[in-house]
Amino acid sequence: MVGESLAVGHCVAPPESVVGLVRARFPRTANFGVAGSRVLSQLGVFREYVEPLKPPVVVWFVNPGYAEPGAENSQGLLRRYLEDRHFVQRLRERQGEVDSFIRKFLIPLNLRRDQALSQDLDAADSFSVSRLMKLRKG
Repeated sequence: MVGESLAVGHCVAPPESVVGLVRARFPRTANFGVAGSRVLSQLGVFREYVEPLKPPVVVWFVNPGYAEPGAENSQGLLRRYLEDRHFVQRLRERQGEVDSFIRKFLIPLNLRRDQALSQDLDAADSFSVSRLMKLRKG
């Protein structure tokens, strides 16, 4: 499985996710989903991690809202996956570097984003619904 949040199975118990349901019938199902990824990142994941395994079937979840490369298109490294059918960075062979990057940059970035979201939600809790209703009338 390749894709973003749907492939990851956010908001549901693992056995109830799409991947979990498929795994119940096909236990060797591998999940390469990355939450928040867009199509060029997903193509990179496919090329680096899935394609070398030569699976008989690949299910690629594409969220129409993320189908356009958008900002990824300006990232030359990601665009190379699209432009050059044979381009790979050999990330499987460089797993130590990948893990280090995740620990050093991605985890702190996600933690900061989660903290900001939590603060925004806390602020929203203090927003009065009755005040909102008054604003709509006036």
